[in-house]
Amino acid sequence: MKIHDLGDKLQMHFEDGVPTRIVEGYKVQLIEMKYQMAKIFVMAVATDKKITKELRKEINRVKGVRGFYTLSAGLVDNVVAIPVSALNKPDVVYGRVEALILGLKSLGIHPLDYCPLCGEKDDLDSHRIIGGMYVEVHDHCAKEFVSAASETVDTIKPNYSKLPGAILFALLMGFIGGLPAFLIYAFGNYFVGLLFAIIPFAAFWAYKKANGPKNWIAITIVSIISVIVPALYLIWLYDSIAFTYLSMTFSQALSDSEFSTAFFSDLGMSVLFSVIGIWISWNYMYKHMASSVKNRIKEFE
Repeated sequence: MKIHDLGDKLQMHFEDGVPTRIVEGYKVQLIEMKYQMAKIFVMAVATDKKITKELRKEINRVKGVRGFYTLSAGLVDNVVAIPVSALNKPDVVYGRVEALILGLKSLGIHPLDYCPLCGEKDDLDSHRIIGGMYVEVHDHCAKEFVSAASETVDTIKPNYSKLPGAILFALLMGFIGGLPAFLIYAFGNYFVGLLFAIIPFAAFWAYKKANGPKNWIAITIVSIISVIVPALYLIWLYDSIAFTYLSMTFSQALSDSEFSTAFFSDLGMSVLFSVIGIWISWNYMYKHMASSVKNRIKEFE
């Protein structure tokens, strides 16, 4: 179902194409958000506060709120969003929305009613679609922000001198991140696909800490590490098996059809789960790329 069709089903009106409805004095907007490379519908409320870890805990305690996301629209982490299924009936959806809003009210969290760029409420003469949400702003504030932010991003040049160190640190953390998946396979003899996602997360975290260039090179390096690490663990395991049980080297054992079939079958599975791990972490990595930052700045133009 398309977002406009779902908006009609939920009896919402449209502001610059964004399905919107006022509930208990709060503007609720229907938007699409990415979740692990998939797109889902959420009912989102832009608030006047950053949703901290402490506030998240308090909101989670609200009766009727069964899980929510925090997004950013003008301010950092100032949006509370609950997932919506196209199969849900309007009364079910708005029941959850009202529960959420009552919880926000009880915590002193109010709707965003000022320009998020300057903090002033008066003369909100324009708006921008930020993160899929209709946000009122001062036009001059938005233009000044775009100009200043674009200049800042353009002056940040990739520091390739730190690339070798970033690669080594990412590789080291990739091996550490791969340990849980490897140990469970070595001693339990089965693959846990989600554990493979730890490898790209760990490798990318290390790459960032080492200040490697945040461009396409970063994702390429992390993807390669995410495939190489499980393969090297697997080669080491089968090399140990060949030496301990067959009294052969790994290359000699590959001539045995049973051994080679088992190895290449497991190697194929490790590559498959590595790709799944990269897919799960892709959105997280992309958010930190320079191109992603530039796209977010463009929302204020």
